[in-house]
Order: sequence, then C-alpha cells, then structure tokens
Amino acid sequence: MPDGRRPLGAEGMARLAAPALELVGRAAGAGGPAPEAVEVVVQRTAEGLTRFANSEVHQHVWTEHVSAAVRVVLPGGRAGVVNVSSDDPVEVARAADEAFTLARLTPEDPTFPGLAPPAPVETAPVDEATLALSPADRTAAVATLLAQVPQDYSASGAYQTGDHEL
Repeated sequence: MPDGRRPLGAEGMARLAAPALELVGRAAGAGGPAPEAVEVVVQRTAEGLTRFANSEVHQHVWTEHVSAAVRVVLPGGRAGVVNVSSDDPVEVARAADEAFTLARLTPEDPTFPGLAPPAPVETAPVDEATLALSPADRTAAVATLLAQVPQDYSASGAYQTGDHEL
C-alpha cells in the first residue's frame, strides 16, 4: 500500500488478540477466579485523503489506526473493559490484565446476559486497486474531475480512499 502498511488480515488480527485470549489460562493458573469469557475486538482503519481548493490540490493526509477493546467477564456478571490504541500484542495483553482487574472490582450484576455466542466471520471482498492508490493516483483522479469544471468556476473538496478491518 503506497501510503501505509498492508491490512492486518485474519492472521494479524489473531496474533494481536491471542495474548488477551490466553488470559483465561493465566488467571486459572494464578489461583484467582477464572474469567467466564474474554472478548477482544480488533479494528484497523487506514485512510488516504487528498484535499483541493480553488481548483488545486493543496494537501495529502494519511491516517492509520489500530485498536483493541478487551472485555473480561467474571462469574456473577462482573465485567471490565479496556481499550488500547496499539498494534503491539504486549499492549493488548496488558489491556486484558487491566480489564481483569476492573472486573474483579466491579459489583456482581445478576442481570448481565453474557456475551453473544461465537459466530462465523464473513470476509468482505477487497478492492486491491483501491488499496494500491497513492497520493499521485488521487491527485490524477482530482485532476480529471477539475478538468470538467468550467473556467469561471472554482472547485474544492476531498478525494478519500480507505479500508477498515474488524
């Protein structure tokens, strides 16, 4: 990907979530209350943006963000959630430990329905051409648009591409 890194993919997301999911085994081995459930939601968003004003390109921006939300559920409906903005598995494991601590401090909630059961994850098609767009490609697309603007008008706006993984 010209602007940034490639998507994490299922393997990369599993690698990031694995240390948090191993919390059940770590907690049981430590003699404390073992979690009933651990949920990890990993997201990655990457966006390229080309802004134009007065019919001229004036700015390119690239943003990429990886985050993980870790929820730990203990017996009695006690739950703790910690969010972390990182693509480091060590940070996600630390978030799991903190969520575990929060869950232990949380009062019981007899109305907690539990987490949703696991469900199959569908993979959406990926447009490789969109992933490959560079700032120069976005500039060329904007130039094509601007060529359609009559001389006595001025155009402004933005051309954005991106991808999102969950």
